[in-house]
Order: sequence, then structure tokens, then C-alpha cells
Amino acid sequence: QAQQEMKQQVKEHMQQQAEQEMKQQAQQQMKQQAQQEKKQQAQELMQQQAQQEMKQQVKEHMQQQAEQEMKQQAQQQMKQQAQQEKKQQAQELMQQQAQQEMK
Repeated sequence: QAQQEMKQQVKEHMQQQAEQEMKQQAQQQMKQQAQQEKKQQAQELMQQQAQQEMKQQVKEHMQQQAEQEMKQQAQQQMKQQAQQEKKQQAQELMQQQAQQEMK
């Protein structure tokens, strides 16, 4: 009987150990999964930030281009006006000369 009990105890002990190990493995797996998910979230966040920054840069670049174009247009307009005025002055001068000669 004593042997029988010992066998039973050994059996139970082994079962407990096996259960313990399974629990531990399950816990580790859950920990690893949690870490994996954290890593993934961190990566996604970084990707989103990177995309956000790219969008911002593109936006700024486009704004700068638009400003550049507006400046250029304004400059051209001013040049054209100046030329227009020069032409007018030249015409007036010619008219005055012509009148002078007629007199």
C-alpha cells in the first residue's frame, strides 16, 4: 500500500509540474504577443508620423511654389507697366517734337 501511495504521489506531483509548465508557457506566449502588438503599434505610429511629415513637406513645398509664382507674376506686371509708361512717354515726346516742328 505504501508503494501504491508513493506511486500516486509521484503521479500527482508530475501532473502538477506538467500543469505548472503549461501555465508558464501560456503566460510567456501571452507576454510575447503583448510585446509583439506593442512593437507593431509603435511601428504603425512611426509610419503614420512619417507620412504626416511627408504630407506637411509636400504642402509647404507647394505653398512656396505658389508664392514664388505670385512674386514672379507681380514682377512681370511691374515690368510691363514700366515698359508701357516708357512707351507712352516716348510717344508724348514725339508728339511734342512734332508740334514744335509744325510751329
